[in-house]
Amino acid sequence: MKFFTDELLNQSIFEEHEGHEERWNEAVRNYRASLELLKGKVSKAVWEMAYNNALHDATFLGMTIEHGKLKSRPTTIEVTFERKKAFQIRYGKISQFKLTYNESVTGINHLGINDCIYSELLEVDEKLISHELIFASGAKFFIQFEKIIIKK
Repeated sequence: MKFFTDELLNQSIFEEHEGHEERWNEAVRNYRASLELLKGKVSKAVWEMAYNNALHDATFLGMTIEHGKLKSRPTTIEVTFERKKAFQIRYGKISQFKLTYNESVTGINHLGINDCIYSELLEVDEKLISHELIFASGAKFFIQFEKIIIKK
């Protein structure tokens, strides 16, 4: 995460630090300013999801990885969440992805991947966008891609 660092998130969850609220508000302002670079590169629905942190408290339900016909970046990933009702985020033309999950270091047993706490959608270059999600369990999902859509 570029704006919502592990240190900032941990302080907001586990610790009280003087000036923390201002650092959090500054991170939100800077992140929202960076989202301006994505206007016109992603749909209005995707942009508003990122701007409004609409994934906050959305429960992870599953992930599907597909490998299409041989072409440039044929892999697609669809991640399903639920927040009142189920919806999917579909990433296409993927160049990189990582899912990190280790139950033994979360301090919260048997939670699974669980709810999304925060996510960042960022421009990488002219073509690539990244999306990073942090979950209540400590799991992290990072992906770089060219295309993104939300399916409801």
